[in-house]
Amino acid sequence: MLITSDTTGSLYLKLMNFGDYNGSGWEEATEYDGYITVDGTEYSLSYLFSLALDEACYTASEVTVELYVDDYVLPYYLDFYGGDYEIQTSDVSYSGSSTTFTVNVYYYDYLTYVAAGLTLPEAYTELELAYRTFVYENYLSVPQSTAEYLKTVIQEQGFDADDENIVSKVVNYIQNAATYNLAYDSALDDEEDIVVAFLRDYKEGICQHYASAATLLFRTLGIPARYVLGYYAVSSAGQSVETGAPHAWTEIYIDGLGWVQLEVTGSSDGSDDGGSGGGGGTMELLQEIITIKIKPVDAVQTYDGSSLTASAVEGTSDNYTYMLRELLYLGYTYTVQFGGSQTELGTGVSYITSFVLYNPDGSVHDDSGYTYYVFEFSEGTLTVTDVPVVTVYLYDISKVYDGTAISYEDTDYYWLEDEYEVVVEGLSNISLTNYGIANKKMLNKLTITVYDLYGNDVTDSVYVNIDRTDLLIVYRKCITITTASASKVYDGEPLTDETWWLSFGSIVEGQSLEVTVTGSITEVGYAYNLYDAVIYGANGATVTTNYLITYNVGILSVEEE
Repeated sequence: MLITSDTTGSLYLKLMNFGDYNGSGWEEATEYDGYITVDGTEYSLSYLFSLALDEACYTASEVTVELYVDDYVLPYYLDFYGGDYEIQTSDVSYSGSSTTFTVNVYYYDYLTYVAAGLTLPEAYTELELAYRTFVYENYLSVPQSTAEYLKTVIQEQGFDADDENIVSKVVNYIQNAATYNLAYDSALDDEEDIVVAFLRDYKEGICQHYASAATLLFRTLGIPARYVLGYYAVSSAGQSVETGAPHAWTEIYIDGLGWVQLEVTGSSDGSDDGGSGGGGGTMELLQEIITIKIKPVDAVQTYDGSSLTASAVEGTSDNYTYMLRELLYLGYTYTVQFGGSQTELGTGVSYITSFVLYNPDGSVHDDSGYTYYVFEFSEGTLTVTDVPVVTVYLYDISKVYDGTAISYEDTDYYWLEDEYEVVVEGLSNISLTNYGIANKKMLNKLTITVYDLYGNDVTDSVYVNIDRTDLLIVYRKCITITTASASKVYDGEPLTDETWWLSFGSIVEGQSLEVTVTGSITEVGYAYNLYDAVIYGANGATVTTNYLITYNVGILSVEEE
């Protein structure tokens, strides 16, 4: 299947989960007969965790899924208010007939954020308590013989279910308990208890073995867990990527919040050849193509006989709006022309007729560089109303990521209509620490009251509009990592050079940068000396996405004898 997203990150697309383990495999799970009701629509309890993310004003990303398989799969942590996918009512398996659909997804990793500060809306706490009872009754089962062995593992590893870090410790143990090997000894799958044999005897296998072992170990510790099948993909902002083969992982239940996904599969022994370069002395351009979806900003005015047209452009989602703003921060500029107008009362559409992006040096942006930005257009709306329009403007407050929070003050707004007094409440509740922009959900939580000059509340008699031109924003911190170049005469051995350095920018104090240089070439020819980079915060969580990393890679060359 093909995945297109406006965000870079890991996506786990779930097909189904299972119930009891019988030693040789997993049995069907029992469906829960209750539902989450949001705006009159029923959703399965698999959506429960999304309610907490929505309550905390996390920003959702638009993801398009094109299915080339018979399975109907959906990512975790879906936003209730976007997309055209088929809503699910089963908490066990997903089904649908559409082959192309969009979903709005919260990119959330439990091991990184550990659900800090998340709570369900009060209206759903009783529903969660009822579902939690069902979960504990159905997802703690472990065969006695399996449990006996896993209890010895728990004792040897010193695991304590009350340890606040128990989840990460179990994941780390399982990932390192065996070697990932597609060519594992298939006799493992004929054992009387596959999980015990995997951990104790064979110590190698694939995702299904890791996921089964993790699920049962969590259950033995008293943490409800489910074995899950689906697909995994790493999305790249603005690009389309293919998912790999079917994948298995583990879910655990977090009391008061719902199911979260955990990746528990370990790594290979390094025998796979993934780093050799080609011959011939030529290389394709190393290029990142980024698509940004934009639209005219929705406009509104009170009827006065004049034509209303669009005057600004924004992203079709909060993430695309951020990407557009980041281009300006980096020194890019653009020109845009609009079509469409509205004069009479009612709503019309606006559209983009021309959009030209200019590089920081003033030249027209094209596909000749490392990063190539491609733009897709959608329509905006033009509304002419018969009531006065009062527009609230927020101050433009921004900074570069430094690991600390930035927030509005209660007075960081203004309006231009002299005949009104505007009071905005809730601004100081809007803050950002990680890169991003004040999103629509944050703004929708504001309370705006409009008074006339006599102190009368006239909010219901005017059209209140929030201008989104200037917003609270945290920009990614720019750094450049450079790798060395190297060359040699062909000798049949791989050529590598693990030398790297930070050639521009710096890491936030208290954070650490880990770079793994992966470039390698054996045959005559050239290859880029590529690398992987991970940045860790002071608490050990990954914060790499808060950095805009520019690649400056060396060239590895092998010459003929």
